[in-house]
Amino acid sequence: MRFDQARADLNTITGLTAKNRNIPQRATIYAKIAEAEMRQQLYSDALQHIGQAISMDNSNLSFYMQRGDINVAAGNLSAALGNYDEAIGRGRNDGEAWKARTTRTAEVGLILALPLFMICRTKNWGTTAPFRSRSAPTNTCA
Repeated sequence: MRFDQARADLNTITGLTAKNRNIPQRATIYAKIAEAEMRQQLYSDALQHIGQAISMDNSNLSFYMQRGDINVAAGNLSAALGNYDEAIGRGRNDGEAWKARTTRTAEVGLILALPLFMICRTKNWGTTAPFRSRSAPTNTCA
């Protein structure tokens, strides 16, 4: 019931937002709607609304960062990297942007490396030791 009421309120706000003639303010409202949707794990709706915010005010580089954050929450790390790169490329050259970009790059690297690590670990030794000793057999996973 609370969710249904909140959704009805959100639809009302969205309708009123469409009538607002102050474009940057209207874009910010769509970004706030996207933030609320992200917290509710409504990622596709959040991406749609942040996309609307960006299309209305593409000079607000925080919107690109927010789209990256939504993609991270949705598990779309490669899309998030693109969003952070776009923010940086458009001039958001600050510590927050670089930190987000670096963190996501590390996460993508770990996700890509983990399957190889697991294959090597079980294929060669059946042990949980992540490193090979000098006496271990030679293999392609070293």
